[in-house]
Amino acid sequence: MANPSMSSAKVKKIKESLLGFPATVQGKAYFGKTALEGFAPIEDKTMAELDPYVQAIFGVK
Repeated sequence: MANPSMSSAKVKKIKESLLGFPATVQGKAYFGKTALEGFAPIEDKTMAELDPYVQAIFGVK
């Protein structure tokens, strides 16, 4: 799902940061205000399935 030019170490760090965000003070405040429950990992297959909708709504390929 990440830009192919990004190193695997950088991708890993970003994923860890996003998935750890709900446990931080800022994350708790954010999710408390939005009533969202957190972030979840997503597979490339799922992202590919969403491509037609993104293209239809935003005109992005």
